[in-house]
Amino acid sequence: LEAAIAAAESSSDVYRADSQVNQAFLGASFPHQYNNELRALLRAIPGPLAVRSSSALEDSLERPFAGVYSTKLIPSAGNEEARLDQLQNAIKCVYASAFLSAAREYRRTLGGVRQHREKLAVIVQQAVGSSYGEHFYPGISGIARSYHYYATGHAQPEDGAVNLALGLGKTIVDGDACWTYCPVYPKAPPPAMDIDALLDNGQTRFWALRSRPLADKPSPAEAMSTTEHLVRLDSTAAESDGVLRQLVSTYDSSADRLMPGLRAKGPRLIDFAPLLQFEPSPFNETLLQVLRAAEEALQGSAVELELAVTWDPDEPSDMSLAVVQLRRMHVSCDEVEIDDAAMARHGLLVSSEAVMGNGVAEDLEHVVYLKPEVFDPSMTRTIATEVAVHNRHLMA
Repeated sequence: LEAAIAAAESSSDVYRADSQVNQAFLGASFPHQYNNELRALLRAIPGPLAVRSSSALEDSLERPFAGVYSTKLIPSAGNEEARLDQLQNAIKCVYASAFLSAAREYRRTLGGVRQHREKLAVIVQQAVGSSYGEHFYPGISGIARSYHYYATGHAQPEDGAVNLALGLGKTIVDGDACWTYCPVYPKAPPPAMDIDALLDNGQTRFWALRSRPLADKPSPAEAMSTTEHLVRLDSTAAESDGVLRQLVSTYDSSADRLMPGLRAKGPRLIDFAPLLQFEPSPFNETLLQVLRAAEEALQGSAVELELAVTWDPDEPSDMSLAVVQLRRMHVSCDEVEIDDAAMARHGLLVSSEAVMGNGVAEDLEHVVYLKPEVFDPSMTRTIATEVAVHNRHLMA
């Protein structure tokens, strides 16, 4: 492992460097003293499992590592030895992610946070979801925050924000299209978006877990991949499963409006309107109660929680909401006042009256500048990859 990490640190090929680290973990012997406990766990929880990280830096208030390390899901099918092998590999995958290029780069961007400061554990949880033929997924996954740094409209930061998606939460973690709303104003539409923009930018695909493993033995790269047992499906698959009825609006071209619910004709928008638009909304009220209870349990601290919701398509009113993870949020109480003179003082590099976030960083040495006139929002992921190359060069 030490040799693999040393080679990864000196490599300019991110894919090759990560492969070396993964190979080192995959080839390592799993401690035999834990096998009986893992077998007992597999017998106690026969359904799909989620294997995820919990670390000292991950839940840091000021510099959280949330989303940096891996989460891996494994199906329920297969004999006990095959599932034990899958579980061992999943645990190795999560541990290995602390040494991959993304984690190393993130530590460097935070001012050289050292690896030795990290303490990482692996949690094995029962996955939340329902089986639909050959696939397993929750009807809704989400992240709810009791404080929103970028509140819009009538909402205040203390009103919070919720991100919801159909299927597994990987959609939200990866930054793909999902639905965002304020739980205090669940009916308020997203700011500055007309119907065409909503339909063009809405979620159309979702992640699900295969109910049975692949027939062929996975390659080392597949065994250490977080998507080994996952599949990305079109939203029409969820419609066939009877899940979309609770989650969509249908565009009525004759009236040029979105109608809550699944109707015979028209494009679908996954906006969760059947759950959020009608009074009372048991889903949203329950979520608000959970957020308030979590804040109270953490002595008034703002909180962020991950959730998953399941229901029987034949009994959609009987929903089950599971809290998958809960963490504190860091909220600054500092008042920042910037007067007109400061916005135009000599030597100022850049200023704006519309910004996101604030803070002080006194150790900057370089600035990577993206030209607004050629910036294309649809190419954000590609741009981020290119910026990462410049970051690595400048850090070196």
